[in-house]
Amino acid sequence: MMILSKKEKKIRTAELIRKLSEEYQNVLFADFYRVPADLMQRIRASLRGSARILVSKRRIAEKALKDRKGFDGIGELPRNLALIFTNEDLFEIYSRISSMTTNVFVRPGEVAESDIIIPKGPTDLMPGPVLNDLKAMGIPTKIKGGKVEIEEDTVVVKAGDLVPRHVAEVLRALKIAPMEVRLRIKAALDKDGVVYREEILSTTKEEIYKMVADASARAIAVAIELGELNDRTVNVLIPRAYMNAINIAAEIGFITDKTAEMLLIKAVMRAKALSSCVS
Repeated sequence: MMILSKKEKKIRTAELIRKLSEEYQNVLFADFYRVPADLMQRIRASLRGSARILVSKRRIAEKALKDRKGFDGIGELPRNLALIFTNEDLFEIYSRISSMTTNVFVRPGEVAESDIIIPKGPTDLMPGPVLNDLKAMGIPTKIKGGKVEIEEDTVVVKAGDLVPRHVAEVLRALKIAPMEVRLRIKAALDKDGVVYREEILSTTKEEIYKMVADASARAIAVAIELGELNDRTVNVLIPRAYMNAINIAAEIGFITDKTAEMLLIKAVMRAKALSSCVS
């Protein structure tokens, strides 16, 4: 078995990235920070036959993909970079990957994405130093059956705050893994060089259809207001123009089969008005 040097491994990785970039129409750029091996295996199994995942150093990926159309619009790549090559719909691949999650223990200094709660109920902990830690954190406890029991749900870290070391240690001791992790797709690039950000990829097809429909309705309304004649406005503009023509003809006293009745009514009303003035 041949042992490759670090330089040779980098060269081979770059060659593989270029090869996959040519073989597949689309490439997604993901951050696998804190993603455990078992979740990555599940994702690979789920994508087997429809996508190829390759973990790479970002500098190697940047050099290998620098000539791909649109890559300069991707921006900075994640430090923990996973490349996903596919010929399938980007939104479907994003949805499939994002739906696969797992929970891990939180580390000291990490930011809580949501409130971290120690729930009410029994634990497997025996009375000891951890009991003092719980009390210091303001968590009401009692001893029941020789083990520590939490008396009520308690928020120990609020969303957006850093997790203190002692809180991380207590959570681990309680076997509470509050941090939900997934392979996070940061951006994607299609065969035409169009860049899709995470906020676009996370949009459902139903939401996209609604946005397109709303935009179409607004465009038609503007076109009608401007009098722009096309296949979408013709059914509104022609009847409107027809009615405007009749109203103008009636206003100037031009007699046609469409204005005769209107003009006759107007003449009768004027005659009555004159008659009342004379009398």
